[in-house]
Amino acid sequence: AILARARKEGYGQNYRGWDQEEKIASIAVPLRSEQRVIGCLNLVYMASAMTIEQAAEKHLPALQRVAKQIEEGVESQAILVAGRRSGVHLR
Repeated sequence: AILARARKEGYGQNYRGWDQEEKIASIAVPLRSEQRVIGCLNLVYMASAMTIEQAAEKHLPALQRVAKQIEEGVESQAILVAGRRSGVHLR
């Protein structure tokens, strides 16, 4: 249910769901490489500052934009590494 919701909405969330710290909330977006999730980029904040919906409305576009930039950087590095392994040097 959690993964299906994250896939549908395009981001994951946690609102006061930590066992040790109920005052914390977060939203996160996946970082992908070659169709695989390799990590995530998240924003952790005091739950009293805003709701999940407010956090998503205010910060989700920036998180998605930065995640895309990171993914592009990962892909560029993978291409360079693959080129070096095959003896091709890209400049």
